[in-house]
Formats: sequence, C-alpha cells, structure tokens
Amino acid sequence: MSDPASDRSPLELVQHAYQSFGRGDVQAMLAVMSEDFEWDSRYPAGVPIAGVWRGHGGVLTMLKTLNETLDVLAFTVNEFIAQGDKVVVLGFDESRAKSTGRTYHNDWVHVWAVQNGKLNRVRTYNDTASALSAFV
Repeated sequence: MSDPASDRSPLELVQHAYQSFGRGDVQAMLAVMSEDFEWDSRYPAGVPIAGVWRGHGGVLTMLKTLNETLDVLAFTVNEFIAQGDKVVVLGFDESRAKSTGRTYHNDWVHVWAVQNGKLNRVRTYNDTASALSAFV
C-alpha cells in the first residue's frame, strides 16, 4: 500500500488534515503527520488544550482533551496561504467550555510545516483572552 502523503503538496496535506478532522477520521489525519509531529497549541495556562503535544500519541491525547473539555459549536476554515513548505490557515471557531458552560469566539491562525512529504508541526495562534475567559 502506498503512503497517502507521498505525492501531495504541502497545501494538499494540510487540506487533507482539516477534511479528515471534519469527518472525525483521526487515523486519516495521523496518516499525513510525521511520527515526531509537534502540535504547539498556544493558549494560556488554564485552557486545557494549551501546550506542546508531541508525536501521534500527543495528538491523540490533545484531541481527547479537546473532546472532554470543549463543545465545538462551529469550526470554519476561511483561507489557506501556501508558500514552500509552510501553509498558513485562517479560521474561526465557537466553542463552549464544558466546565463552566461559557462560550467563546476564536479567530485563529494555524501555521503548518511540512518536512519529507509529511506534516511535521502546527503552531496555533488563538484569541487567548476569549478562550481563557470561558474556563476561569
């Protein structure tokens, strides 16, 4: 069986990751991520999905934490900007903290990096004040 990432451009790899996430197909998302993938979720302390999550296990733990602590009410990808091995994605989400019932709106930027034909890092930039206010 061929590698699902091998013939895809960086833009196509990132688009595949979002499509897989949207379908709830975590395995398809992991298939285009390197084994040492790094998810740098730049939220402040107090937001449960804050921190750096490493490897496929880290991604799975982050997604489990997200599912246990947030209800994602809306998730919209607005724009993809690709240059070389980097892809910047602009979007929006509306989520509710399960612990407080409070909702927040988050205009976000995700910066993806590709190495050796696989996604190897994403850094997420978020409306940190809005997210934190929903949890504390």
